[in-house]
Amino acid sequence: MAAVSTILVFDSGLRGAAAVLLLLIGGSLVRDYGKSPAARLGAAFAIGVAAYVFCSAPGFSDHRELWHAPILGLCSGNVVIFWLFTRAMFDDSFKHRWWHAAIWILLVGSGLLRLFVWAPGGSSLSEPVGIALSLTSAGFAVLAVAQSVAGWRADLVEGRRRLRPLVVGGVAAYITIIAIAEIKLRGRPAPLAASAMNAAGLATIQSS
Repeated sequence: MAAVSTILVFDSGLRGAAAVLLLLIGGSLVRDYGKSPAARLGAAFAIGVAAYVFCSAPGFSDHRELWHAPILGLCSGNVVIFWLFTRAMFDDSFKHRWWHAAIWILLVGSGLLRLFVWAPGGSSLSEPVGIALSLTSAGFAVLAVAQSVAGWRADLVEGRRRLRPLVVGGVAAYITIIAIAEIKLRGRPAPLAASAMNAAGLATIQSS
């Protein structure tokens, strides 16, 4: 029991630190570069990851309340925000399109329906929709990698060149690993040790 309590305290501390840092990053991006689409999307992605910090905490999704819905919705759609952020960051011709919002709404709606309607009601849709959402996350991570690799050699902006390996080797890989883990768990809670490792990974990525 003492070991479990220690892990939970460690997990909560890491998640709290990661969430605060993410919100500070998001606020700084809006404050300093608010006119840039990449900065706004970067801030939105940081807020979405802060939401995921809580979504992935032990027991959070097992005791769903109505006030959890905005947080869970941000988690469901954040992979689209990440993809759009990489496009805005690495593609100078990027423009917002109406269907970008439509994809985000589709993922958020599907995630909320699964968590609040299909899963509690024992619907046969719950598991395949969960798998589809995890596969979609991995797919958008692959698209983000493709966007960051495209034009790498020709990119003359040194800051962006340094950021590309972080996107390729860090965030996108992390999203893919989490998606695979979610498919293997199939709605079951992750072991406490795995949750603590997830929290440590989140804190490490934000501090890098």
